[in-house]
Amino acid sequence: MEQEPDLQDVTAFLAVVDAGSFTAAARRLGLAKSNVSRRVARLEQQLGARLLERTTRRLRLTEVGETYHAHVTGAVQQLAEAARSVSELVGQPRGRLRITAPADWNETMGRLIADFSALHPAIQIEVELTQRRVDLVAEGFDIALRAGKLEDSSLIARRVGQGATHLYASPDYLERHGTPQVPADLTEHACVLFRGRHGEATLDLLGPDDASESVVVHGVISALDFGFVRHALVHGAGFGFLPDSLGGPELTSGRLRLVLPSYCVGRSAFHVVYPSARFLSPKVRVFVDFCVEWAGGELAASAALVERHAGTAPTRGKARRGAKRGRR
Repeated sequence: MEQEPDLQDVTAFLAVVDAGSFTAAARRLGLAKSNVSRRVARLEQQLGARLLERTTRRLRLTEVGETYHAHVTGAVQQLAEAARSVSELVGQPRGRLRITAPADWNETMGRLIADFSALHPAIQIEVELTQRRVDLVAEGFDIALRAGKLEDSSLIARRVGQGATHLYASPDYLERHGTPQVPADLTEHACVLFRGRHGEATLDLLGPDDASESVVVHGVISALDFGFVRHALVHGAGFGFLPDSLGGPELTSGRLRLVLPSYCVGRSAFHVVYPSARFLSPKVRVFVDFCVEWAGGELAASAALVERHAGTAPTRGKARRGAKRGRR
């Protein structure tokens, strides 16, 4: 069986090419010049080809040497990168970590980052909350938290879990305008629209057994931020839909109630996204792992909370009263 070239011989060859001479290469490697010359000769013998043309004045690569040099340079760099990554993995995660998430996740992100930072104080965390879709690579971000369908890209995405969106309204609004009993009743109520157009929006509701039903709703208030929608609902502006991670806690406080609890406006997958890389840095790796566990638990808790309140939500109310007074 043919013997594979020794890595030390390959390293000596690369040093000679980079340094431009055997003498300079020997000085760089901390070896005797004869030792370096011997290693390069042994490599040529194993390959069965001359890699370097040597004269008293100059040293140059042969055609075969140029091809071999191009291949082994990349391979040695990958080995060095792997060694650095392994060294980092066994060390303490540290450095700056830049994270982006939707603007209306401010409360959730605050708790997530506080819990993570308590475990990893050596990581400096910068968070940008925005509704625009951030280009992680171009803008220098390490991680993004995103909901819904992901666009095809070169990014790596780890699924955190799935969350549902339900309809909510304040007890005060429901007392004044009645409680919708069926989806058609929603057309006679004021809706705080999320990304509505010209005062209306179409809600695609999933009912029992995931049966689909669409209804057009109207409202004079529209926003691009779920945080704003939540506050407007709490203050009695109408009904609207919220992710359960935002609406669920308001059920416990009593500031909001579920509307048509057997229906949801949809379900969205949540992901933590980061640029594709051959070796993941420790700071990114520990945050991704923490985020998957932490956020997955939060989503499960929100789902259980909403389910518990859905079982106790009133099923009767003054729905027809809303037909006369609800729209605003």
